[in-house]
Amino acid sequence: LSMTMQIVRILRKNRKNLELVEAACDCLAVLSDLETASSTMMKSNEATDLAQSNNPGSGSADFRNHQKGHHWRLVKCGVFKILFSVMKQYIDQESVVISSCRTIANLSRDETARKEIEQYSGLDILKVMVERYSESSNILGEICFALRGFAMDEAAVDMVVNAKIDVLILKRAEKLLHEPSRKSTTTMTKSRTNFIIRVCELVKQLATVQGYKTEKQHFLNLGIMQYIIHVLQSEESIPLKSACCETMSVFLHTAGWDTVSNGKYVGEDVIEAILDVSQFCRQNSRAQVASISCLERILNSNSLDSRSKTRMFHSDVLDSVIQAIRVHSDDCAVVEHAFGALRRLKMEEFDEELLEPILTAVHNCIGKPVSSRATLLGLQIISEISSQTGTKRALIDAGVAEVICDAMKSYGTNREIQVAACSALYNLVSQFGVTSYSSFQHIKSSLQDLGVSKYVIEATANFSDSEEIQKTSPVIERAIGSSTLSYLLTS
Repeated sequence: LSMTMQIVRILRKNRKNLELVEAACDCLAVLSDLETASSTMMKSNEATDLAQSNNPGSGSADFRNHQKGHHWRLVKCGVFKILFSVMKQYIDQESVVISSCRTIANLSRDETARKEIEQYSGLDILKVMVERYSESSNILGEICFALRGFAMDEAAVDMVVNAKIDVLILKRAEKLLHEPSRKSTTTMTKSRTNFIIRVCELVKQLATVQGYKTEKQHFLNLGIMQYIIHVLQSEESIPLKSACCETMSVFLHTAGWDTVSNGKYVGEDVIEAILDVSQFCRQNSRAQVASISCLERILNSNSLDSRSKTRMFHSDVLDSVIQAIRVHSDDCAVVEHAFGALRRLKMEEFDEELLEPILTAVHNCIGKPVSSRATLLGLQIISEISSQTGTKRALIDAGVAEVICDAMKSYGTNREIQVAACSALYNLVSQFGVTSYSSFQHIKSSLQDLGVSKYVIEATANFSDSEEIQKTSPVIERAIGSSTLSYLLTS
C-alpha cells in the first residue's frame, strides 16, 4: 500500500519524465497483479473446500470480500485518476498504454474501482485507445483484458455496450482474420493469437454477467457465431480453439443461435467446427471439455432447427463423444460433459464395445473431488443400458456390479446417485423369463459375491422418502435372496 502511494506521488510530480512514467506504470501493473494473484489463490482454495463440503454457494461472497479488501485500498490511493491522466498525456507511448491497461484489468474488479473508472471517463479513454491502436493486436488484447476485468456486473456491461467498444473491437477482430499475414514473426503471431483469445474471453464475460440476458442476442446479431466459425477454420492454436468453444457454448442455449440475424442458417457449420476441435485437439483436456460441452448444450437445446437436430445424430458426433471418454477417462470434467451428451444420443442398438470405456470412466471418477455429477450421469447411462434384455450379462462380465457398489459406498448420502444405482440394479435383475435361468443365475451370483444387498438396505433406510428406492429395493433383495427358479416363476 505504501509503495503504491509513493508511485502515485512520483507520477504526479514527474509527469514530463517519460522514462520515469514508464517505470512507474510498470510498477503499478506488477503491484496490482500481485493482489489479483493473491485473490485468485484464495478463490482456488475456497473452490476446493466448496467441492469437498458439497455446499454450493458458500465461499463466493468471502472471495469477493477478500478481493475487495485488497484492491480498494490501492484504488483509494488515487491510482485511476493519475493513470487515466497519464494515458491521455502519453497516448502515443505503447509501453505506458499496455501497463496501464493491465493495472485497470487487475484493479477494476470491485465496485469502488468501477465507480472511479466511470468518474474519470475511463471507458471513453479506452475507446480512444481502441481507435488509436486499431492495428496493434498487442494493445487491443490488453484493452480487452482491461474491459473484461471491468465488466463484472450488469451496470458495467451496460456502460461497455452503450459506449460501443465491443462493436469496435469485434470489427477489428473480424478485419484481422481477413488480412494477409504481413511480417509473420513469432512475436506477431503470438500477439495476434492472444488478441483473439481475449476477444473471446471478453465476449463471454459480457454475455454471461448474471442478470444480463439480452447481451447474448446482441452478440448473435453482431455475428459472433460466424466470427468464431471463421477463427476455428483458420487458426491452429489449441488454446485459441479452446477459448472459441468456451465462448460459443455461452450462446448455445439462446433461441435462434443457429440462424443469424440475416436469416442465414449456420447450425451445421457450428457443429462441424466443434467436431473439428474435438478431433484436432484429442489429447488436450481443456479443448475436450470446451468442445464436448458445446455438443452437450446443443443436444439439450429445445429450440434447434430441424437441420441441426439431424446433423447431431450423425455417427461422427457419437464417435467424438466416445473418443473423449476413452482418452480422458480419468478427467471428471471431460467425462461429465461426455456423459451428458451421450445420454441425449439415442442409439437404436447398444454396442457392447462401448461398455468398457463407460465403466472405466465411471470407476475413475468415483471419489474424486467434484465428481458426483459425472458419477450420476454414468450410473444413469448404465441404468438405461441395463434395461435392454441383451446387455445384462455383458454388463456383469464387464464389471458393472463392482462400479455400482463403489458408487453406492462412496456416495452414501447422495440421494440422486443412490436412486440411479438402485435403478441400474433393478434393471439388471428384471425382465427375465424361466428360459433365462443360466443368465440370471450368473448375474445373481455376481451380485451376491459383492454384497450388493448391504448397500441396497442402507439406501432404503437412508432415503425412506424416496419412491424410486422404495419401489426398486424389494425387487433387488428378492432377486438376490430367493431361489433362482422361484424368482423367475414369480417375476
